Amino acid sequence: MIRFTLQTHVTFGQGAIAEAGAELARLGIANPLLVTDPYLSRLPLVAGLIAALPKATVFADTPENPTESAAETALALYRAKGCDGVIAVGGGSPMDLGKAVALLATHEGGLADYDLTQEGHQPVGPIAPLLVVPTTAGTGTEMGLGCVMILKDGHKAIIDSFNLIPGGVICDPDLTVGLPPRLTAATGMDALSHCIEGMFSNIDNPPAEAIALDGARRICRSLERAVATPGDIEARADMMWGSLAGGYAMLMELGAAHGISVPVGAVHHVHHGALTAAVLGRVVAVNARLAPTKAARLREAMQVPAEQDLGDWIDALCLRIGLTTSLREFGLAEDELPGFAKEAVEGFFNATNPKPLTQDDYLSIMKANW
Repeated sequence: MIRFTLQTHVTFGQGAIAEAGAELARLGIANPLLVTDPYLSRLPLVAGLIAALPKATVFADTPENPTESAAETALALYRAKGCDGVIAVGGGSPMDLGKAVALLATHEGGLADYDLTQEGHQPVGPIAPLLVVPTTAGTGTEMGLGCVMILKDGHKAIIDSFNLIPGGVICDPDLTVGLPPRLTAATGMDALSHCIEGMFSNIDNPPAEAIALDGARRICRSLERAVATPGDIEARADMMWGSLAGGYAMLMELGAAHGISVPVGAVHHVHHGALTAAVLGRVVAVNARLAPTKAARLREAMQVPAEQDLGDWIDALCLRIGLTTSLREFGLAEDELPGFAKEAVEGFFNATNPKPLTQDDYLSIMKANW
């Protein structure tokens, strides 16, 4: 069975942020909770948006890795101020937190009840109206049906549902022009990882595959330009399209690179995109042997020379844009690797790799990146 949806309403283009008021009205939101983070709330573009929405209640305390505690604090503010919807402005963290608040506003219990990594998890029903405004081009959360949150016990919960796809998305490339080079690089590689891992997935979804390939093509032709020349709006637009494509590619789920980065990130709290990028090349080298036809299609889309190993090309791209392929640079101790390999085998993403990997496979990948 193939499932796909194009149910999200996307407004894309320079100056699209001016449509925020109209989009809120379309979604029936009169008193929004605006979810963002401390840094973004002080930037002129976001401060201007806040000023343009006088009825908005602002929650600007989103942590770098969103937590259940932050979601509960935001929910209390949502209820105290009589909010009737959420507008999430920022990268993956504010968008995930916004999804969590919109979920909790309409559901009983806590986030753990909807964590698909746990047996007996509850289905997600309709959430409060949600508009998202990405300010990075990487996570794909704006198009994705997922939400990742760190629970109070430290577990990284994954909540997935078509009901978590936002009701509206505003993609304005101008909002990404101020991203520092390293954040542009890390979020861009995150978007590329979604396109690649979605494409390699063992779930068959031809529309999503086509979109994933287009996203990989756009990212690979524009990521280095976006890092080197932040004001290149054509490159920024390509990256934002690539992020949307990566979010759509996640309908096919992800694979072994995320199988490693999710448990490691839950412990070490480093940037998810940079961490995923560090292991992506070695995972692709393995998966290219497991799914050579898909690897060939990716190679063509990414314009990787025929004589170059696809995984090596990805590693070299990481280094060119200032990222690392060494796990030790994220603070990992070598004796932690076997435990993370075990978590990867047992984790959600191993099942949708082209073939599930063994603990030894994961350990070998991580040691190659050590």
